[in-house]
Amino acid sequence: MADQAMSPHLFEAPPILDPDEYGNVLAFPGDGPEPPATVEPLPSIDLASIPVDRVPPRKWIVPDLIPDRNVTDLAGDGGLGKSLLALQLGIAMTSGRDWIGAMPEAGGFLYVSCEDEADEILRRRNAILGGMNLSPGDIAGFQLVDLTDADGTELATGGQNGALALTALYRRLEASVAKLRPKCVVLDTRADVFGGNEISRVHVRAFVRALRRVAIAYDLAIVMISHPSLSGMASGSGQSGSTGWGNSVRSRLYLTAHTSDADAEADPDVRILSNKKANYGPRGTALTLRWEKGMFRPEGTIAELDRNAQDRAIELRFLDLIEKRDKEGRRSNASSGPNYAPKVLAEMDRTIGKAKFKAAMERLFAKGEIFSAPYDASGKASSCIKLTDAGIRRMGSPF
Repeated sequence: MADQAMSPHLFEAPPILDPDEYGNVLAFPGDGPEPPATVEPLPSIDLASIPVDRVPPRKWIVPDLIPDRNVTDLAGDGGLGKSLLALQLGIAMTSGRDWIGAMPEAGGFLYVSCEDEADEILRRRNAILGGMNLSPGDIAGFQLVDLTDADGTELATGGQNGALALTALYRRLEASVAKLRPKCVVLDTRADVFGGNEISRVHVRAFVRALRRVAIAYDLAIVMISHPSLSGMASGSGQSGSTGWGNSVRSRLYLTAHTSDADAEADPDVRILSNKKANYGPRGTALTLRWEKGMFRPEGTIAELDRNAQDRAIELRFLDLIEKRDKEGRRSNASSGPNYAPKVLAEMDRTIGKAKFKAAMERLFAKGEIFSAPYDASGKASSCIKLTDAGIRRMGSPF
């Protein structure tokens, strides 16, 4: 028999942990103020001492929609396809393909399902793979944890003295993240994994902080799938429970059905994905999606998510960095090794990953804007990437 301790299906009811064990995210009673001389001050950063070029650029899982190292809430009315949309994101990230018109960060993906069992997830996976002309082998790194038959699915519950207590399942989730190192984790749904008081701002904020601690510690994004309340649906806000949910997450997306106008019949295959909160990007954008053969496809564009513009920007960055390395006497090649172009360019840029540079390199070869030039490396034949005349003319131009 397989080791039950490691099976994602066999969880005992999660015991409540000692609140002191996670004092960094849980409230704890104090004995009153202590004299300042006996209390260690909080660490601080002298902003005047940090040079401008030492500040890393902001990182995204999906530009302007899902920030990296943070928690995003994806809400929507029942049956509209929130889980399907999240599955598409996982397939896009692990296959290096676009997600509803935007190029996500490439990387592993962990999907924690509390509502749909594995067979249903696999049926949806098959439909998406068919629609994207992919095979199962193309999505290496996509991991599923099925909790539909677990005795308890809560990552946190109401503890002693009204505090929020993290459970054993929270620790097992973190252990899975440490082992698998995904770039994104989806929790489906928020109502299943949160066992605290939904209208308690203290509980809600402590829970989101606990999730964000994992996001920061393991350099990933967490997406919670949630259902809006009746008032949230009526108002169009898409929220439910405490306002602490909307205030604590850094990004909040809302999937709704679509009706073109009051007199027109709603198209059952159309959805609207709107950005209700964006701490780090533009708010209020909306993307029209159409369900087609088991997956969503974008209709129309959002300027920030225009795939062609994104692809071209990465191509131009590729050309610029190759030219820069060439002037410095540093060669880059199209094959694996220490000078593999996608790898070294990603290390130089720090905002564009290796997978995106690899895709850009293939497009540039196909367009005839770069070529592999032979050269002698200490008596051994080798090659390096050079710009063609067409590549030189296109470098630095958005056209």
